[in-house]
Amino acid sequence: MKALYRNHILEATISEARGPNLLLIDGSLVDQGGAISVFSYLLIPAKELEILEVNDLENELVQQALNYQEPPPSKPEAIRRIFKVYFKKTDLPKTSEIVEYQVFEMNPFTPSKEKAQEVLEAGDGYLITRGFNDPIKAVIIYAVRRKPYKKNLEITGFEVL
Repeated sequence: MKALYRNHILEATISEARGPNLLLIDGSLVDQGGAISVFSYLLIPAKELEILEVNDLENELVQQALNYQEPPPSKPEAIRRIFKVYFKKTDLPKTSEIVEYQVFEMNPFTPSKEKAQEVLEAGDGYLITRGFNDPIKAVIIYAVRRKPYKKNLEITGFEVL
């Protein structure tokens, strides 16, 4: 094969295509001043070559390297888990009515922000929630005479179901 590579004339044999690159063996580079560089192995991006002469087999390898598509990076799939969160029972005013429970988890990519988990079930001293990360905070919202109030619940433990 003969090709132009930057400001050099390249003569070599194409051994194989490696992704978008070509592995060249037993070749030489001649620059514009006539200086010759000889190499045993050289890996060059195929798109940087301007082909002058090539045989059929080498042409197939060049086309394979030029048409190479990088596979898209695989994104890890986030898995939602179900947690049973245990909390210390809290005393509420006798006339209060429980409106809702909220459980929060820490976002690992922005540690200063919390995001809410989905509360599936509330029981006596426990909550069943669904989220991506471990629960870190629980809140009960209750109403007294239709005015809502919030109170933090002390999480005593949790388990993954």
